[in-house]
Amino acid sequence: MLLRFLFGDDVFISYSRRDGANYAAALANELSKRERGGFSCFLDQWGASAANELSGPVVRALNRSSVLVLIGTPGAAESTMVREEVRRFSSKRRFRPHRPVLPVNINGALDRVSWTELTGLHRTVETEDARKDGLPTESVVRLICNSHAFARRNQRVRWLSIGAAVFLVASAAASSAAVNQRRQAVAQTALADKNWRESERQAANARESAKQAEEKAIEALANAKRADEQRVLTEQQTDDCGGAPVGHAGEPGKGRGPEPPPPQRASRRGGDAQTSG
Repeated sequence: MLLRFLFGDDVFISYSRRDGANYAAALANELSKRERGGFSCFLDQWGASAANELSGPVVRALNRSSVLVLIGTPGAAESTMVREEVRRFSSKRRFRPHRPVLPVNINGALDRVSWTELTGLHRTVETEDARKDGLPTESVVRLICNSHAFARRNQRVRWLSIGAAVFLVASAAASSAAVNQRRQAVAQTALADKNWRESERQAANARESAKQAEEKAIEALANAKRADEQRVLTEQQTDDCGGAPVGHAGEPGKGRGPEPPPPQRASRRGGDAQTSG
């Protein structure tokens, strides 16, 4: 049931209820006994509507079945619904493999039809007695089994081919994505290397600036030290000259020389002598 749900029926049996119902049911019953688990068959009497158009279940079964078996009775040859089933099943669609149509020509009933869908197809002969008795011959059953196996094999090959093509496309897409990722990684690596080189250059410039600043600081300290030594030397020279020089009046050490010695006072005796003389 799961396989039928996923992949549809094996055989779609198209027939006229007027004169092919018993034979179609017997054929479906016989096919269900064959091989491993038998074939799943769709009979339109179980899902078709009485209206003049195909019902939804019939259309779905036609789209999903692997083989269509046409029970070629006089009633089927005159039925527009049977013709529509054959036409819809034979219509080609993209990504869908060819599916065989197997006409069972009962008592030459299909010799009088000119359906384009049946042109060039082998028409398996079946007797009128087999139709009346509802006993499909072994040749008809064997033909359906072989045709179904061939159709399934073609479907597997087609799906494998499609799967291989999808795999190749996916592999190509993955390879392209990998190449793009590699290119992006290379570009990012080159950008990172460029940024690293720029940061190294900036770091080198910063170190050079720091070195120059350090040299200037050392030079400033040396200049300050020389200035201090010069000041000390000047102070020592000033002390050696007897004191600081006088500048303006009233300011010692700025513009005045040493003070003259005080005048000597005459002795009293000399003065008296001068008086008495």
